[in-house]
Amino acid sequence: MAIYYKYRVIQDNLNQEESKKNGVYPRAVAMRTVDKEGLIKHLTQNLYNSEPEASKAVDAVFSAITELMMDGAFVKIDGWGSFQPTLSYSPQVEGNERTLGTSLIVKNINFKSSKEFVERVNRANIRKADPVMLSKRGLKPSEKE
Repeated sequence: MAIYYKYRVIQDNLNQEESKKNGVYPRAVAMRTVDKEGLIKHLTQNLYNSEPEASKAVDAVFSAITELMMDGAFVKIDGWGSFQPTLSYSPQVEGNERTLGTSLIVKNINFKSSKEFVERVNRANIRKADPVMLSKRGLKPSEKE
């Protein structure tokens, strides 16, 4: 297991020309994206006997989180993280309608990882992404090697 990174140069737009400093920051590179089907296949290989069984488990977890949030709960899973909605006004709202609260919508669902989850992921090896590996995946190599 490894997490790959490349460097990214960040332009300084805040300071005046004579005192500008560009920063170089590491940025994680996604080697692949796992969708719901990929998660189900992973669970089938490691935990469940069949894909339908794993699919039911994944659907049950996603449904439970959704239903609990629709019922007003902030979902916190110990050792993993929490889900919390961000509210906003509907784009059609003007003037006094904002104070009524009838035009609020969920703008986003934020996930905040727990300290324990971050510590577990931190146990992975962190390696610099090889430019050849990046180009095979259609990604640009680092601006600064």
